[in-house]
Amino acid sequence: MFYYFILIYFGFVLHYRLQEPAVLQRISHHYESGLPLSGSSVKELLASQTHMAGYDLCSELYLAHLDMELHTRKDYWLDIARELWGSYRPFSLDKYDAHLCSNTAIMSDVWAAAYYSHLWSRMVAADAYQAFREPHEEDAELGARFRSTFLSLGGGCHPSEVFRSFRGRDPSPDALHVLCGFSQQST
Repeated sequence: MFYYFILIYFGFVLHYRLQEPAVLQRISHHYESGLPLSGSSVKELLASQTHMAGYDLCSELYLAHLDMELHTRKDYWLDIARELWGSYRPFSLDKYDAHLCSNTAIMSDVWAAAYYSHLWSRMVAADAYQAFREPHEEDAELGARFRSTFLSLGGGCHPSEVFRSFRGRDPSPDALHVLCGFSQQST
C-alpha cells in the first residue's frame, strides 16, 4: 500500500507544481499560433481548477467514508449510502440511484477499504508542496531535505515518518484548503 501512496502522492505534487502561473505559462501555448498563453488565460485556467472544489471534496469525503463503512459493517449497502449521503451532499439521494454499482475502485480494485488514501495523499502532497512556497527557507536546503526524505526513503519506511522528517510535524489540511480556494495563503 505504501507503494501506491508514493505514486499518487507524486502525481499530486506535480499537479500542484503545474498550477503555478509561471510554470503553466512557460510550458503552454496556443494550439494554432504557438504563442504563449496570456496572463489572463492562465488566470482563467487556474480559476477553473477551484470551481466547485467544495462539492468535489465532499464527493471524495463521501466515497471515502462509504468505503470504510462498507468494509466494516454488515448492513445493506444502500442503507449505508442513504445514511451517509446527507452529510456530504446538498440534495437528496434519488430512489433509483445505484452509484456504488459503478464504483469498481471501492469494491473490486486495490483500493477496497483504502479509498481514503487518494484524498490523504492529496492533502499530504499539498502540505509538502506548500513548503516550497514558504519564503523563509533556502531552496537548496529545502530541495536537499526533500531529496533525502521523499525521494530517498520512498516506500522504505512509513509515509508518516517520511513526512515528519521533511516538515518536522504531522500533515495539516490547511495547504489543501488554500489550493482548493477555500482560504487565503497565510504569510
